[in-house]
Order: sequence, then C-alpha cells, then structure tokens
Amino acid sequence: MTVKHVRLGDVVQINPSARFSDYTEDRVSFVAMTDVSDAGRLSNVQNRMTAEVSKGYTSFCEGDVLLAKITPCFENGKAAVALQLPTRLAFGSTEFHVLRPSEKIDTRFLFHLIWNPEFRRQGALRMTGSAGQKRVPAAFLSDYEVALPSLPEQRRIAVILDKADGLRRKRLEANRLANEFLRACFRDMFGDPVTNEKGLPVHQLGDVCRFYAGNSLPAGEPFDGQLGGFLHIKVGDMNLPGNETDIQVAREWSSKGSGAIIAPAGTILIPKRGGAIATNKKRVLSRPCALDPNLMAIGPGDGLRQEVLLEWFKQFDLTSITSGSAVPQLNKGDLAPLRITVPPLAMQDRFVDVSRKVKSAMVRQGEQLMSIQAICAALTSNLLAV
Repeated sequence: MTVKHVRLGDVVQINPSARFSDYTEDRVSFVAMTDVSDAGRLSNVQNRMTAEVSKGYTSFCEGDVLLAKITPCFENGKAAVALQLPTRLAFGSTEFHVLRPSEKIDTRFLFHLIWNPEFRRQGALRMTGSAGQKRVPAAFLSDYEVALPSLPEQRRIAVILDKADGLRRKRLEANRLANEFLRACFRDMFGDPVTNEKGLPVHQLGDVCRFYAGNSLPAGEPFDGQLGGFLHIKVGDMNLPGNETDIQVAREWSSKGSGAIIAPAGTILIPKRGGAIATNKKRVLSRPCALDPNLMAIGPGDGLRQEVLLEWFKQFDLTSITSGSAVPQLNKGDLAPLRITVPPLAMQDRFVDVSRKVKSAMVRQGEQLMSIQAICAALTSNLLAV
C-alpha cells in the first residue's frame, strides 16, 4: 500500500475565505458551539438572518469539517462534518476552525484524523492564550503531519472507524436512557423541585451541603491505575473514557496531594469557570481527588443522600446561575442560596434503592463502553498511522 506523508495544510484548506458574491438569500444556516456535540455530530442547525451573521462569524460550506479551537471544547472532541445544510452558505461560532478537504483527502477520513485522541493531545500541547481561553492555532493544523494512503484506502479506513464509533454511540445512548429513567423516577417521587407541588421541606443548598473549590494542583505523576493517593482532576479529565458518570481515572496522580484542595469520594464535580460551564457536566468522584481552579465539588450533609443531590443537580443547567462577567464563573456564593427540596430520609432511601439498581446496570454498560472505546482508540491509532 502506497502511503504519502504530508502536512495537513497541503491537502486541506484551513479557514478558507467565504464566497459571498452569488449568495442572495435572506436567511442562512448557523451553527453555534452548543450545536456541535462531543460525539462528533451536528446536533442542531439554526436558521438566521444573513445580515445578522455575515460579519464577525466563521463561514463554511457543505462538506467542510468544523473543529472547536478553544479549551475545553477542543479537548472534549467538539468536531463535525457539515452535512445536509439547509442553505449553500453557513456561518458559525468564531471559536471554530474550518477544514475544507481537497480532492486528495476523503472527508470522513479527515474527520477521523482530527477527532482522535492523539491529535487532540498534540493540539492541547500547542494551545496559546491565557487559562480558560486557550486556543489551538491554525498553524498547528497546517503543520500537522499525516500519513495519507490512496483515496480508496482512505474510504475503507473511514468506513471501519465509522462502524466502531457506531457501537460506542449505542452504549452512550443506553446511558442516556438510563439517566432519563432516573429523572422520571425522581419527578414521580418528589415532584418538580422548582414548583415543589408535594410540599416537601425546602432548605438553602449551603445549609445542607459542603463545598470544595479547586486550587492549584501540586506536582504529580502519570496515573496508571495506582491505588490510594489522589487523582489530579482538570476539566478535560471529566471527558476521559471511563469518566462518563463517575470520575475513575485522570491523567495525573500523587500519593499525598500536598497543598491541594481534596474533595472526598461521593461528592459531585462541576466545572466552575470559563466555557466548560456551558457543557453542563456533572460527575461523581469515586475516590478522593485534588481539584484544579476550574472545578468545584459539592457533597451532601447528614440529612441528604448523595443520589438525591446528584439527581437534583441534573435538573438544571449550570449556565443559568453563572456570575455575570466576561468569563463565566460559578462560586459558592452562586450555589449556596439555591433552594433545594429535602424529602424525609425514608423517601430518599426509596429513591436511593432505585438509583443504585440503575447505577449497577450503568456500571456494566460503562465497562462495555470502555472496552469499545479502547478498541476504537486502537483501531484509530493503527489505521491512521499506516
């Protein structure tokens, strides 16, 4: 098999200029960052007035590949092929890089090239800018070296990787359905936590919970399954394989965690600064962890079960309570005044029983998902490094 080693910029246009001259339609397709999922799909395409978005936004066309350039969206895998757009020309967030494939590279093959963990790892190392606002420069994309087989071989590889990713998506969908079931059980037992139609006792979150705000992390070493000690958690670690619901792995670890803010096992982890808040992710710590400054953990007090607190947190979007500043932030002052219904412990325990049974099933699914993701990673590494 003949393989050429080329720079990505030799076979892909990076952020090509828009061609407006013959576009006369009043409305145009628009894609915000929230319209691109971490799963590598366009989850939504908006319809906007052309005059509103034709200046100051990123332009692209059918068949282009969109890639988030800002942290943590880049590390989280926000990328997608722009397909079945309602209009010939489209615009999107300024935080996208646009990659337009030439006739030398298959579109799906290109997508898998820039959506694999090794590419994201290298891109993260090349980011520039301040904390919370770091971005992957276009020069990294242009200079990135790839092994490029023939077009028929590219298409064969893309089909294999698409099928492997399809298995992963099915497991993720099973997790989504399990979470929807728990949400329905919570509403059935306790009612809407906002309207509180069942008249349950109400407390401020700060009165029934403990807060752990992240701080600078101490020096660590690569995590390779060490028992004991403390995982060093950054925002990007929330998206590692195996951390879909509970934090079980991290990139770094230390035996003592000296000088760090340590959140105990069972606390609920959320992002508290920057664009990560918009991902609205909540995780449970499966072991004590040291948190970086962009994270916060919340633990239940004696009269509140962890499973009930977690499901309550899932009921709202974190962006709805952020501080009003240029860089979105969440602090204890934003969370502590929130009002939470606290059912009697006997009622909570009934929900805990249901939750743990569902969680047991999700753990089994998670183990299967980790196996699938490991296979996908191995396939990607082997097939794209031909």
